[in-house]
Amino acid sequence: MMKTPRIFWDSREKKRFRPDREKKIINRAKELLMEHAKLAEDDAHRLLRKTSMEYQKPLCELAEAVLISFSPKKDKGMLG
Repeated sequence: MMKTPRIFWDSREKKRFRPDREKKIINRAKELLMEHAKLAEDDAHRLLRKTSMEYQKPLCELAEAVLISFSPKKDKGMLG
């Protein structure tokens, strides 16, 4: 039986490629958190990352939820 070779991963190789669209969504969510919650950029990113891990949701999906929650409400309900 052949031995499986050990593989050591470089942390730079672990990074997942993130498309520009996702980067823009995450950056916009950070900007909103910085503006409304008075957070520094690092703190806003840390909050997004921590929350995405807590709820086991992808970072981009959570950032989209932040964008939706801060978007102006266009629905006026039954009053029209």
